[in-house]
Amino acid sequence: MTGTNPVTVITVITEATGLDFMSASKLAQDAPAIVVSGISQVSAERVVERLQKAGAKAVVGEHYRRPQ
Repeated sequence: MTGTNPVTVITVITEATGLDFMSASKLAQDAPAIVVSGISQVSAERVVERLQKAGAKAVVGEHYRRPQ
């Protein structure tokens, strides 16, 4: 899992997605992953900022492909 404070990263994911803690934890452990999609650029930048403050590596991107 990325991030210097995993619990804070998972909390941010939970708040941004509405997932329960365990599902958000799995999403964090499966990184790199798309956390949210279909939101405005401004909202996406806010989520990325919160994830980065929690210590996660996060970017806003239009397209994402999981490394093979």
